[in-house]
Amino acid sequence: MLQEPLRSVMRKLLAGFFLLFGVTSIFIAFLLIESDPGFLDQTIENSRKIETEFRKSETFIDAFFADRLRLPTAEEFNEWRCEVESREKSCIGQYSLFLKACNESFETAAGKPAATYYCIVTWRGEWHEYFSGVTRTSSLSFKKEDYYITKTQRGDALLHLCFGVMSIAGAGHLLNLHLLVKRKRLS
Repeated sequence: MLQEPLRSVMRKLLAGFFLLFGVTSIFIAFLLIESDPGFLDQTIENSRKIETEFRKSETFIDAFFADRLRLPTAEEFNEWRCEVESREKSCIGQYSLFLKACNESFETAAGKPAATYYCIVTWRGEWHEYFSGVTRTSSLSFKKEDYYITKTQRGDALLHLCFGVMSIAGAGHLLNLHLLVKRKRLS
């Protein structure tokens, strides 16, 4: 069992964390209420660029398969990507070719792998995006509501506001508990 001074410090630290989380969450809520989320336009524009690169890769892989009756190896794919991007070493690894399952949750949604199965993967800076060669679909989204937890900007703002208020109330409760324990010890 923790000694009382250590418990007191732990309560204060936890209350401080809740307070910080609550204030940050309320700040985010007001940002969502008062501002135009221009970052979503940039995210969707980036998704369109990635989709274009997926389609270029799909065309290359289809032509390669038609010519050689096999899928390209990862090395052959990377060589082609470097030629297309006319860059040297920096192009390797930005888009990866997998000849097997690359993301189980995406594969379940995209369909069962076929004999000529491939998957292209890229890291967009926030998360991975996937393109399935079987279904010719990607994990990309072009709708703003898909980037909100509640599917709306105001709904996310309300959610952050609720978390913020609950966190600050939790901090207050912990500090009040600390004061009650302190008073009890003094009396």
